[in-house]
Amino acid sequence: MILQTEVTDFIRREREARGRRLDDQAAVLRPTLEHLKIGVCLFDVRLHLLVWNERLAEFLTLPRNRLWRGMHFDALLEQVRGQFIFPGGHSARQLSDWVRRARRLETFQIEVTRDGGQVYEIFAQELPDGGFVVSLEDITEVRSTLAE
Repeated sequence: MILQTEVTDFIRREREARGRRLDDQAAVLRPTLEHLKIGVCLFDVRLHLLVWNERLAEFLTLPRNRLWRGMHFDALLEQVRGQFIFPGGHSARQLSDWVRRARRLETFQIEVTRDGGQVYEIFAQELPDGGFVVSLEDITEVRSTLAE
């Protein structure tokens, strides 16, 4: 019985240490992410939101309380699913499918529009630990300039 208690205590301490390391990493990342002109969010291997910047919330037109650490990717996708128009034959389902792949060897990239003519590029890439990063960039000006 003592051995089981020691193992359980060890596992609990390891999980707490891992949580502190993730908190420390997020504290370092946040100022860097806030400096970017693109919206960015990072998810862990279990598809839970680790960190994001305010630009992401702005681009997704979400109030601050609609994003939280530990939020599952599906919950975020459900909140924003209807905001974007995907090009012919494409849908948010493709991003969801990419997220669920065991190995995401290739990146995910697509341009979407929003009512009012805004154009965004969604870019996603796997991280070395099995998590992934998603960025959202407003490319409306670029597309408008190229169309002239």
